Amino acid sequence: MLICNNCNTVNEDHAVKCTHCQMAGNFRQQIGDRKSDDTPTPEFKVICLNCGSHEPGEGSKCVHCRFPISRPKVKAIDQEASQKLQVHTSAIQSQPKLQ
Repeated sequence: MLICNNCNTVNEDHAVKCTHCQMAGNFRQQIGDRKSDDTPTPEFKVICLNCGSHEPGEGSKCVHCRFPISRPKVKAIDQEASQKLQVHTSAIQSQPKLQ
């Protein structure tokens, strides 16, 4: 995609002039697709409790020993956020109650 340096309108790659302001040849190229949210997605490591395999497969049973696999059902909170939450919660709980 080409972005007009004059009005910031996004134009097609083959454009000769801007579709909005009609200025010719005054473009910069858009590099890559930007994500709206670049935060990393937490990954879960699933280990079979029976045979210890770190790759038990995607099903409900381990592909190596057929032992039932339990998978997390809630989203993980990153470690730092979890610790901050615990600190704030304990600080609130330790404050004297007003009566």
